[in-house]
Amino acid sequence: MPYVAAGKVKDTGIKWATRQEAAALLDARAKRVLKMSGEEFVAKWRAGEFKNLDSGDCPGVIELALLAPQSRKSRGRKKQKRSHQ
Repeated sequence: MPYVAAGKVKDTGIKWATRQEAAALLDARAKRVLKMSGEEFVAKWRAGEFKNLDSGDCPGVIELALLAPQSRKSRGRKKQKRSHQ
């Protein structure tokens, strides 16, 4: 992804994943690690079913939690679009 700094264009090599790509990645990883869909993992995670699970018992759960979509709560700020240059 190019950006301009001091008049020079530089390619960072970063590609933002679409929501569909992120969901597919979560789904594939959840199926591989826990033998369940990504949607099922997110529902169980939000219900607190993994709260007492030791990460040593299932090391992939932490990675899945990081891949899961975060809830969007309003914090009194205006909605801002992310800049994609």
